Amino acid sequence: MPIPLCPLQLVRDRRKVEEYLKQSLPYLKNAQSTLREAAVRFIGLAARHLRHQNEKKLQDICDALEPLVDDTEPSVQSLAAQTLLILETPRKRPTSGQTVGCCLCGDHQDSG
Repeated sequence: MPIPLCPLQLVRDRRKVEEYLKQSLPYLKNAQSTLREAAVRFIGLAARHLRHQNEKKLQDICDALEPLVDDTEPSVQSLAAQTLLILETPRKRPTSGQTVGCCLCGDHQDSG
C-alpha cells in the first residue's frame, strides 16, 4: 500500500495513519539523507493525527526520531529537532472558520 503524498489524504483516511507511520519508520535509518529527511517530514505530519488519540504510539514515534537529532546531515538534525518539539508540545485546534492548508499539495479545507 503506498504512503500518501499529501497530508490531506491522512485527514480523509485517519484509520490508516498508524499503518502509514509504521511503513515509514524504516526510512529513518536509510543511508540516503534525502530519504531520512522526507521520512521525518512525513512522520511529523502524520503523527499529528495521533496526538490526542494514542499517547503510546506517539511516544514510540518520538523515540524513533530522537537519534536523528544527532544525524550526520544538518538538515535532518534540524528537522528532527523541530518535529520532536512540535509533537511534544500540546497544540490547540483551529477555531471555527479558520482554514487549514496543505503545505505540500496546496489543498485546503475549512476546519469549522
